[in-house]
Amino acid sequence: MEQQNLYVIKIGGSVITKKDQTFPSDWSLIKETYTKFLRIKNLISISKVLKKLKETGARFVLVHGSGTFGHSLAKRFLESKDTTMLYLIQKSLKLLNFSFKKVMQYNDLDVATVDASKHVIYHEGSYIVGRFLNHVTKQLKKDKLVSTYGTLVRIWRNDSYKIFSSDDIAKLLAIKLKAKALVFMTDVDGVYTADPKTVKEAKLL
Repeated sequence: MEQQNLYVIKIGGSVITKKDQTFPSDWSLIKETYTKFLRIKNLISISKVLKKLKETGARFVLVHGSGTFGHSLAKRFLESKDTTMLYLIQKSLKLLNFSFKKVMQYNDLDVATVDASKHVIYHEGSYIVGRFLNHVTKQLKKDKLVSTYGTLVRIWRNDSYKIFSSDDIAKLLAIKLKAKALVFMTDVDGVYTADPKTVKEAKLL
């Protein structure tokens, strides 16, 4: 049965981070400079809209992309299998989510994070998400806005990892939680026939 007032909102990494800038691969540099990679104005705008919608009784699961905080680091990790890089990715993504939550909380939104990397594994072509869903549901029952994000998850009985993208997480949660709607927030106005950033002939539908 559809949950009438539950919405899953996928917030693109390019909406909340500056993906066109080179992200450092040293933790001390990340801590010193991370704020310059954030799109603070966009985060504030999103929080204000969510606050107004929550006052109407709407509930939300917010799934944000990793943007510049995760993409380049994840690519380097998957190529090198360097475990120190994995640790750096996890800390970087938590820092992004911490920043995301702080802006939401500043606008009186009670947000709880559920980290997919702690509760999801990949096995024989599927993401095993039972524990993850249980934690998300638990927070929704407490009337929390739930936030989560794209990350790397462990492959069952393997030392390897697989990307569990924010798009995949958002779609899965919308289906499993029987959300009223799945909303995608991007840095492009509308739906195009192709990527307007790379295809000049792309047309707005």
